[in-house]
Amino acid sequence: MNFILTFCIPTYNRETELIGAIKSIISSILNYKDNHSYNFEIIVSDNCSTDQTILYLDNFIAENKFKNIYILKFRNSDNIGPSSNLISCSKLANGKYIWFFSDDDIMMIDGVHNIITDLTTKQFSFSYATRILVNDKLERIEGISAQPKLLNNQSVFGTGMELLKKLNIEITSIIPFFSSIVILRHNWLIAAKKVEDDNEFSYLNILFEAIKVDRCIITAKPCVLCRINYRGFKRKNSYVWIDSFIKSFNFAKNIGYDEIVCKEMVTHILSSHSKLYVIDKANSFRNSNLFKLRNRLSWYKNNYYDRWFFISLIPANTLRILYIIIKYIRSKIF
Repeated sequence: MNFILTFCIPTYNRETELIGAIKSIISSILNYKDNHSYNFEIIVSDNCSTDQTILYLDNFIAENKFKNIYILKFRNSDNIGPSSNLISCSKLANGKYIWFFSDDDIMMIDGVHNIITDLTTKQFSFSYATRILVNDKLERIEGISAQPKLLNNQSVFGTGMELLKKLNIEITSIIPFFSSIVILRHNWLIAAKKVEDDNEFSYLNILFEAIKVDRCIITAKPCVLCRINYRGFKRKNSYVWIDSFIKSFNFAKNIGYDEIVCKEMVTHILSSHSKLYVIDKANSFRNSNLFKLRNRLSWYKNNYYDRWFFISLIPANTLRILYIIIKYIRSKIF
């Protein structure tokens, strides 16, 4: 059977949100007037959830049957990490295109229509499905426009390298959220064989490899409601948001992406997450400092630093004591 789209949904402990995400995808498919012309696949890869995610999913699958929408589920015997789960899920896909989708995001009613229209008219290898940022109640975040922003109404890019260069700093804000990733399955799987799955952003390395010389687009109309304060984005580990993210742009530079652009990305990451790094060190998760982290990149000829760089030089034990004192004082004042 031929599928035009496979929705890959990696999940973990989402017993309440997952079904909402799946329902929104199905509603969007059924709303597409020519949906009967195609077959669609939804694959859920459960990362060994400890709640009732699988029970809820089994009940939903048993109670909902569709002529051209096929829902499949797989469960890992162990928790293999979010990036590895996403990559594993993609290898199960059968669609011409893969649309990665977060287990707590919501597909907009015209989302599938917007993507299928682009699929059939623009012949792209990769698309950013434009998203709208919302809170847990699915209320739009005021003051934030749809992402990514179209530059001079440009929505088509000759290569991924051009796309990265044109989006510039904005790419660091949108690229980790994989509900915006729609990609030709063939290209993705070839790239996945070349890239080592060794950190929390390994899927970004695969993406950079898969799209670097192929046609890319940004959908002109929003497709996804993306929760920005989702449970996974917590302060608990800056290794994810600094080390692994920097590794991805180091990888991009090494496979031919513009060095100046990659340098700007690294600077943006350091400036955005330096405080997070220090808090982690105060909690004894780190023994190094931001200067050493920055200097690991031999090609990064930039002397960027801020006050958190200097604070990160304080020994972890001393920093821990200071952190506890500051937290105590703030609790008494506020």
